[in-house]
Amino acid sequence: TFVTLSFLFLWFAVWTKITTLPWLLLPIIFKIFFPKSIKSLNNLSIKKIVLIHFSCGFTIFVLMGFFYGFNDLYFHLVEATNSYAWRECKDLWGVKDNSLTRNDFSSKVLSLLKIMFYYSQEYWWLLICCASLLFYQIFSFQRNNIIICLILSYFLALPTCLSALAKFGGVENSLLFAHLPGFASIFLFLILIINKSFFPKSLKKHFTFSYLILTSVLAFFCLRKTEVVYRDTSSSPSQLAFEYLQSNPEKPVFFPMSPLPNILTGKKIYSSGEALTYSTMMKPDSLPIDAGLEFLEETNLIAFDTPQYSFSYFKNKLNLKKIESPKGLEKWNVYRADPILINQ
Repeated sequence: TFVTLSFLFLWFAVWTKITTLPWLLLPIIFKIFFPKSIKSLNNLSIKKIVLIHFSCGFTIFVLMGFFYGFNDLYFHLVEATNSYAWRECKDLWGVKDNSLTRNDFSSKVLSLLKIMFYYSQEYWWLLICCASLLFYQIFSFQRNNIIICLILSYFLALPTCLSALAKFGGVENSLLFAHLPGFASIFLFLILIINKSFFPKSLKKHFTFSYLILTSVLAFFCLRKTEVVYRDTSSSPSQLAFEYLQSNPEKPVFFPMSPLPNILTGKKIYSSGEALTYSTMMKPDSLPIDAGLEFLEETNLIAFDTPQYSFSYFKNKLNLKKIESPKGLEKWNVYRADPILINQ
């Protein structure tokens, strides 16, 4: 039961974020290279582990297929993943150049190798720390399975996380599922060093507490922060959109790239402009021709933020005429939409 639950959680992680797919190899790696480290796996052969693993994954896939449709699953898991454009990767974060590469296997491999090189330049210290710690744990008489698992999770997820960063639209949080276990392994190891030190027991608590405070402060300054963190959200476009819809229920406006105001005030879920744009960008005929136009049943006004993401999708479907933004929506670009499709 414990093994099955563990495998299910691994599969749930994959369904949460596909970059964690290599984590599925963790039980097999432990069984092969650390056969007696995990007691629950001692009585299971490799074939049985693979069988249980496959059964868990297949069960979840079937359930998801019945709930969401197998065609949709195939599109999002296979077609969409393979169709994302990759950037040239002339730097790690895409600051220098956002030009896209050809959508073929060799070009993607080259981009991945380049972004790995830039990653090793910026995070060489993390690579060295995790690699050294892994070798230490392997040859140590007192192995810590949690640390080993965290380090393996870091190295397994790193290529897929870098692939996500290399894709069009990839941002810093693409590295989350690699960096989180990597930093956690180092953090835990240092805690264990303090705990096993020769200091008196009364002082160990103070050292541990001081270490927690110090690492928290250092981590804060190491985080990549954006200017929007310091903005007042009370005047954000989404907040203004929500307040406008509350005050003017008889004059609704559709916000495709900010769906929460419409959901919270209209109690109805509309298609997300981001999903519509990315889906058709990857495969032009992936959606019905009237996908995303259900808002026309309620209003013919549609608003876009600056820059106007997803505007091109609706422009290809509707006649859009810009009008003066209503009071309260001065930060939005508002258009009147002709409900007649222009691309049949």
